[in-house]
Amino acid sequence: RSSNLCQELGQVSYIFSDKTGTLTQNVMELKRVYIAGNIYGDVTAERGFTGAGQVVAARHDRQIGESIDRFFEVLAVSHTVMVSEAADSTLKYEAESPDESALVEAAAAVGWTFAERVGARSVVEYNPGTTTCTGRNAAARRDYDVHGVNAFDSTRKRMSVVVQYKGEYILLVKGADNVMLERCAKREPGLDRALRLFAEEGLRTLVVGRRTLTAQEFQAWHAAHGAAQRSLGDRDAELAQAAELIEKDLEIVGATAIEDKLQDKVPETIVKIRRAGINLWVLTGDKLETARNIGFSSQVLVQSMTIATIDREAF
Repeated sequence: RSSNLCQELGQVSYIFSDKTGTLTQNVMELKRVYIAGNIYGDVTAERGFTGAGQVVAARHDRQIGESIDRFFEVLAVSHTVMVSEAADSTLKYEAESPDESALVEAAAAVGWTFAERVGARSVVEYNPGTTTCTGRNAAARRDYDVHGVNAFDSTRKRMSVVVQYKGEYILLVKGADNVMLERCAKREPGLDRALRLFAEEGLRTLVVGRRTLTAQEFQAWHAAHGAAQRSLGDRDAELAQAAELIEKDLEIVGATAIEDKLQDKVPETIVKIRRAGINLWVLTGDKLETARNIGFSSQVLVQSMTIATIDREAF
């Protein structure tokens, strides 16, 4: 109702905007995955992961099937998602972030269904021959005893869980490619190409890894993790130090590519902002290729601009 509102708006020269949830819908959908040299799924208008049929078909090759299962086991177990059962017996997932929910739903679509959390135990229903979670009655139950979660934060850029399954201690990890690849035991050339392709398509990427722990490694981590949880000092820093004991020499089992679509009318709105003489800055933590792709699709960047790239790794 202020009569001088238009005058005040006319004084705006700069807009600083976040990307996720502002320019984009913050509705995450897993579109593509990279596993053992192969890419499954496509970026289409169809909702969710479209590569489930491809994954199930690829399992006919035993070696490829084992690689697929090692990958989706991480997605089905390494998370903090809560699950409930609806009146029609379908499962409903509630997650701290939409990324985690998208990954758990995609794992369920290929036969790795996170079914329930009972205390410190995660229950997964494993049915490799299905492309939906409707065949749960025929699934084999797998119980994972969760001994601890190494939480994600903006510094660590990864999260992991330590579980015990059939007497083995297993570390299951997912995180940003730069922090994951510097902790891997062996780097696969095909993974770098896949990550670059996903980024050029404007998709958010995560690298997925795992490691089997010896009893001694588990005990050392468990003691340090427990002490950090009881600490009255800098608890987060001590928990991160405990995680460093085991988050190394990782076996990289694949990568995920998640789409976060633009909000309606974003490109048109940004064009009008530019015509009004307003400078627009968008902040994002994406890889350079992803940021560039989304910049052009949202009209934050246009071909007529002189674009300068300042890359810390180049110095």
